[in-house]
Amino acid sequence: MLQICPKYREAAALDPSLVDFLAAGSAGWQKDAVILRSLLIDFGDKWEDFGRPGQNLYRPSRKEAVKLRNRMDQVQSTHRLKEHLSQLLGCDTDEWVTTEQWEEVLPKSLEEYRPFMASCVEEARSTNADEAMATARANKLWPFDRR
Repeated sequence: MLQICPKYREAAALDPSLVDFLAAGSAGWQKDAVILRSLLIDFGDKWEDFGRPGQNLYRPSRKEAVKLRNRMDQVQSTHRLKEHLSQLLGCDTDEWVTTEQWEEVLPKSLEEYRPFMASCVEEARSTNADEAMATARANKLWPFDRR
């Protein structure tokens, strides 16, 4: 790796929040406001550590920060679920399946969907949350439409 990217050692020594912030443009993260705002908060938390003058210009209120963390958790959960399903089903994370694979992929998808929904409902029961709301949230999180 060091031969392919000679400056890798220097980049690896940087703070991860700085690397994530700098990589946001090339990684396509600028298209998602939740991710970009989260990166700005992480970067702002270490503003002085990076030797930046003055104060960070992006300072959301505590209420906004909590709301953003919840949304970021949802985004990350959706991303992990999509990655898991794309590996399991042999398709892209954009949920496209070739026509030739459809008959093979659909049963696998349904096989994963049932335990996923059962665990979401079980979690709602254990926390005395509304099951209908938990089911709606889980359906929103599930990336594939064909249930």
